[in-house]
Amino acid sequence: MTEPSSRSTVLSTGVAGLALVVTLAGCASPFDEPYESQRALQERVVSSIAEQLGGPESPAAAERTLDREPSGLDFSDERLAELNEMAGLSAVGQDAAPPLNENLLGDDTPDIVAISLEEAALTAVRNNLDARLARFEPAVSEQELIIAEAAFDFVFFAEARWIDEESPAQVPSFGGAEANISDTVIADLGLRKLLRTGGTVELSTQYRYVDDASEGFSLEPDPAHFAAVTARLEQPLLRGFGSDATLAEVRLNLNAREDAVELLRQNLLDVLLTAERAYWQLYAARERLMIQQRLLERGVAVKDILQRRLEAEFDVRPAEFSDAVARVEQRRGDIISAQNQLRQASDQLKLVMNSPEYPITGETLLVASDAVTDVPITYSLFDAIASAVELRPIVRRSALAVDARRITLDVAEDGLLPDLNLTLQAELEGLDTSADGAYEEVFGGDFVSTVVGLAFQRALGNRAEEAEFTRARLLVASALTSYQQAVRRVIDDVKSSLRDVDTAYRLIEQSRASRLAAAENLRTLLVEKELTRALTADFLDLEFTRQEALARAELAEVQALIDYAIAIAELDASTGTALRRRGVTVTPPEADELLGDDPLFPLSPSGGRE
Repeated sequence: MTEPSSRSTVLSTGVAGLALVVTLAGCASPFDEPYESQRALQERVVSSIAEQLGGPESPAAAERTLDREPSGLDFSDERLAELNEMAGLSAVGQDAAPPLNENLLGDDTPDIVAISLEEAALTAVRNNLDARLARFEPAVSEQELIIAEAAFDFVFFAEARWIDEESPAQVPSFGGAEANISDTVIADLGLRKLLRTGGTVELSTQYRYVDDASEGFSLEPDPAHFAAVTARLEQPLLRGFGSDATLAEVRLNLNAREDAVELLRQNLLDVLLTAERAYWQLYAARERLMIQQRLLERGVAVKDILQRRLEAEFDVRPAEFSDAVARVEQRRGDIISAQNQLRQASDQLKLVMNSPEYPITGETLLVASDAVTDVPITYSLFDAIASAVELRPIVRRSALAVDARRITLDVAEDGLLPDLNLTLQAELEGLDTSADGAYEEVFGGDFVSTVVGLAFQRALGNRAEEAEFTRARLLVASALTSYQQAVRRVIDDVKSSLRDVDTAYRLIEQSRASRLAAAENLRTLLVEKELTRALTADFLDLEFTRQEALARAELAEVQALIDYAIAIAELDASTGTALRRRGVTVTPPEADELLGDDPLFPLSPSGGRE
């Protein structure tokens, strides 16, 4: 065959080097340097807030325990015990069964199940359908990230063609073939990979078999076996060079996945808060029913006295007795309403929990086993705000939005550069009477072809690129403004929640004092009733009135305690610590876990192991 080129050794080394680039590119991850600025942004904001609040030694940074002024009532311990036995949360124990009417199955003695706040909250986090729905977003985002990362996978390509050619040909005046007649088989295969530098590297081989049957001349060798191994690198040198442009899509998808996780965290916070609210409303519904039951029993006792005096024609007129009956019946109606409210509250908690043990279709009545408390909390305004800035999903998602805009800004800045693309190619070729011989020539480096190329392109004026860059800068500024808005919103939420907690804590003392005073009013009246036995109609009407005043005071105290419990739950939600307080960690589920659920009625817990 033809003598080998004098450059064959050097160029063979170049081809081997390009092949090595292909191999090494598969080992290096293009995702080793994720685009992160969220932590730096958060630290800068917290530092700014600390300065505005007066620094680490300011009153805002000091811990404060809720405090309230005691009421002006001065009862002995013995008298307090007596008044609390008359009315209040300790008047009826937590284990006392509430009076119930018939349920939807016609049963007036249904199953009653006591449930703790922790069980209700964690069951809701695991099973609530809104929470389940939110678990799909991180899994979808994970698949989109894999799709973006797959752009850097090796691509194997192969192609085979058979060409049976028979075509007319121009004939020289001194003779030649009047037709081109040949059979050709061509096979190409290779590997191609996108690099993090923005370039594309390719290593391929081509095999070609040609059997020429044209008349009038002969070829050597015939049939011929042609082989070639090609290494090719196409690399942008200006626009599109480097990871800022090449990995932009991957980083945006990483960002989107984190955003989906934050959206899931926000959903779980909402579900947890909804569950706690529903739990305390269930507790309040039972207490209201018990208060209405005590009020009815007291009213019936007074009505019975009036009835006996009326029948004895003593000092009660029929109109006065009818008024007493009306008041008692009104109290019966209030009990019916309270019974309905208790069942509705039970169903609301079931709906939030979505537990297969307590399905919404069943008539099992849930009651709260945990009691409300008025223990004061300790807090630091600065710590609460710093926690909200760090943990609240709305802030974290806003920071992720800033990151996403900065990624697009990097791409837009890269777009300002002109196109300047480098092409390097080395091809080793061989030709022989057999395929083996052709490839022996290839790897012997006898015939080497090289290509070095540069291609330049730039739009005159570059107006579109300049506009895109300005647009990206505006979007970053907009995202930063949205982040600032989110921070201000959570600060307002934290302060508002702290004020609600403080107010609710103070109102407990006020409502308790009101209830004790109302109980004392009723007690003194009952003492007078026992001592003087002055059971006039006006006296018994006054007893009715004081009973109702006591019931209203009891209801107000229960509501104050419930408001305090809910305010604490809302404070935990506003600072982003609710999940941590309940020991819940957000771990998005894998796609296989989600696809394993029954899409219509998934009755078993699934998704993220919180």
